[in-house]
This record gives sequence, structure tokens and C-alpha cells, in this order.
Amino acid sequence: MANTEPNKKTKRRLKAPTQTVREKAQKAQADSSSAPKARRLRTAASKTRRPFAPVGRVLKKIFYRQPFKFIGRILWPRFVRNSYKELRLVTWPDARQTTRLTIAVLIFAVIFGVLIGAVDYVLDKVFKAIILN
Repeated sequence: MANTEPNKKTKRRLKAPTQTVREKAQKAQADSSSAPKARRLRTAASKTRRPFAPVGRVLKKIFYRQPFKFIGRILWPRFVRNSYKELRLVTWPDARQTTRLTIAVLIFAVIFGVLIGAVDYVLDKVFKAIILN
């Protein structure tokens, strides 16, 4: 894009200076010294709950968001659930479009019926003429 005002200079973004390894270490040490007890407590809590993690994962799958979802999985077959999900994704036509499509189907059915009737009549006459003669 071009500048709209030729007298003004475009502003450049300045990059922050990169930190050295020593600066990063000092910053990490300053951050860790502020809350050593919290880290120790988190570590202890994670170690005590580790044996119960598989149970928690199973319960999370069973009672994911609603406790009744598990019951619904048992009572309703997968086909019914997937059909319901698919029906919610359908965009239904409005009344005007429904009328137009219905008329189009009826016209097609009448034309197709007339064509089949005409072919049947012609073939009937042809076979009667061939077989009876």
C-alpha cells in the first residue's frame, strides 16, 4: 500500500533485544524463588494422584458433560443418535422453495408417466402386429 501523505515516514517496529543465556537463567531463578512451596505442593499432588489417573479417565469418558449422556448411549442405538445429529445439520427449504420443488416433481412424474404410457402403447401395437400376423 502506498502512503497517502508523502511527508510522513512510516514507523518501523523495533525488535526487542535477545536475551543472553545468563539473563534467561537469572530471570528463571527470580521467578522460581518467589514460589518454591507452590511448586513443591504441585509436585506432591501430582505424584499422589498418579495411581488414580486411569480411573479418572474412565469416569471422564462415561460422564463427559452430562451424567445422562451415558444412559442415553445405552438406551439409544448408535444409528438413531447419528441420524438425529445428521438431521440437525440439514438446512430445510422455505415454503416458497418447497412449493416450487413439489410442482417440479409432479410435472416430471406426469411427463415420465406419459412417456412410459406412449412407449407401452407403441410396443403393444408392434408386438400384436408381429405375433398375430
